[in-house]
Amino acid sequence: MFFLNIAAACALLLAYLAARYSPADYWLLAFFALGYPVILLVNILFVVYWAVTLRPQVLISLIAILIGFRTFDNFYHIQFFSNKRTMAELAEQPDSVYKIMSYNVRLFDLYNWNNNTKTRDQIFSLLDEESPDIVCFQEFYYEDQKDFNSLDTMQSFMKAKNIHVEITTTVQKTNHFGLSYFYALPHTKPRQNYV
Repeated sequence: MFFLNIAAACALLLAYLAARYSPADYWLLAFFALGYPVILLVNILFVVYWAVTLRPQVLISLIAILIGFRTFDNFYHIQFFSNKRTMAELAEQPDSVYKIMSYNVRLFDLYNWNNNTKTRDQIFSLLDEESPDIVCFQEFYYEDQKDFNSLDTMQSFMKAKNIHVEITTTVQKTNHFGLSYFYALPHTKPRQNYV
C-alpha cells in the first residue's frame, strides 16, 4: 500500500505539472492531466485509509493534495461562501460586467432560406435590443460591394472598438464567409435604420 500511495502521489504531482508544459513538448504529462479527477480521488482514498489506520503515511497524499489545491479550485471551482450579487448591484458597477452574445446568423439569410427578406433587419433589431458588449458570429457573411456589406454595417451599428473576422471561404474575390467577433461600446441611443 505504501508504494502504491507513493505512485499515486507522484501521479498527482505530474498532473499538476501538466498545466505548465505544452503537450506538444511533453505529451505524456497530458495523460496525467486528463486523469486528474481519478488520481485525486485515489489520493483522497489513501488519506482516508491512512487516517483510519492512524499511520503517519497519511502525510504522503495529504501533502500532494495540498500542494495542488489551486488546481483543484480551478478544476471544480467550488464556492464556499455565498457571494451572489443581484443584477441591480452588478448594474451599479458597469465596468465589471460584460454582456456576451454568440449568434449563428446563418449568412444573414443570404439565400432566403426562411422566405423572409427582412431576416437581416431582424438580426440587427435583436442586437439592438440585447445590446451585447461582445458579439461572436458564426456563419458570418459579407460582400465587398455595397449591396450586402454586413461588416461595415455591424462596425458602425455596434460602434465596435475591435473587430476580428476569420474568413474561411471567399467566392469570386468579393463574397466572404467565416466567423467574426465585435467588441462594442454600450449602445447610447436607439437606432432606427440598419441598412
